[in-house]
Amino acid sequence: MATLKICGITRFADLKLALRLGADYIGAIVQIPRSPRSLDEARATALLMAAAGRGVMVTESESITQLEGFARRCPLAAIQLHGGQSEDHLRRLRQGALGATEVWAVLSMSADREQAGREIDSLIQRAQAFADAGASRLVLDAKVRGVSGGTGVPVNWELARQVIERAPVPVLLAGGITAHNAIAALGATGARGLDVSSGVERSPGVKSPAALRSLVLAVRSRGAAST
Repeated sequence: MATLKICGITRFADLKLALRLGADYIGAIVQIPRSPRSLDEARATALLMAAAGRGVMVTESESITQLEGFARRCPLAAIQLHGGQSEDHLRRLRQGALGATEVWAVLSMSADREQAGREIDSLIQRAQAFADAGASRLVLDAKVRGVSGGTGVPVNWELARQVIERAPVPVLLAGGITAHNAIAALGATGARGLDVSSGVERSPGVKSPAALRSLVLAVRSRGAAST
């Protein structure tokens, strides 16, 4: 069954609904000012505490101490590094005081097909390097004009599959995923799951209950059909 993460959560009502519907993970974006879904540490801590061990802190922080402190205060499923942090940074974080908290890394693929084609080899190498450094999962997201994540733009699925098939750890696909294309995206790319934010929103950070229900139903129905 595909893994499903609902990201960009800013409200308790949305978090509770996503969990009740059956989302595997809840993502909160912490102190990434360019994102309209960014939260300060206090608000993020309160939300992720309510995720009952299924919360994912999405961060660009380079501070090992800060991230370890956040993980001590709040039981997290994972810390997702979304700022192009190095493999060495990930390794030092993984070797630190995180306990059972996983570390995920983001691979940013250009939304431009021609450019993405030129990135394939380097993305595969980066996937291997992140896995070697201790990443438990990877998130393959679209990059638009140098910005990765939150764009609502999909990557080229055919090219994404080339990366996902060679990645040594499970990969979640992000970028432009909705209830209408979720099943096609999983089938076309071979991704082990989906990371969805803008595709289930009424406005940035405000989820649509109807869109959430439709997405979870679509993904879970696919899993039931394949058993």
